[in-house]
Amino acid sequence: MLTNVATITDAAGNTASDISEVGTRVPGGFGVNNATYFVRNRGAKDVLKFRADFQLPNDFDNDGLTITWSNPLQILDTVEVPAGAMKGRPGTNRWRINAPLPDGSRVTIRMQKRKNGFWRISATHGRTVLPISESLEITISGVFGTDVVASTRTFQLKRSKAGTQKLGFRGVATGGS
Repeated sequence: MLTNVATITDAAGNTASDISEVGTRVPGGFGVNNATYFVRNRGAKDVLKFRADFQLPNDFDNDGLTITWSNPLQILDTVEVPAGAMKGRPGTNRWRINAPLPDGSRVTIRMQKRKNGFWRISATHGRTVLPISESLEITISGVFGTDVVASTRTFQLKRSKAGTQKLGFRGVATGGS
């Protein structure tokens, strides 16, 4: 079980805490097998994308999706797709969204449940502004309703000029690691 703890202290020194349940960590991880993080230093033209194979204990019911890229020092990007925003055909396990977000960026996500029981996702977040990553150890996590999956990968520096950065990961994942 993943929880979020919030503590507030007022000017008199009184504190209050609240714990909320965020989700349940799914065994096996996100299975990220291909990812790119590209800071271009040309306004809102940065892009990140990845592909992963993973399992969920419950089928995806279009009940919201959050994808976060982070490293030990910073949160690099978060994309939130509200419940009901993805399109799918009734009776199939295929979902997609290709839409602008309120901040002007654009997200494209395609998900499909394969015959082996694993889900495959490909996601792109473009027209955004990303920070320079201070670490090559990047964790990509997904929250599907209340199910949480995550993978930490070591990226390779592909290109780095003043104010730009291109990181990439290519690997083989059989799903869920």
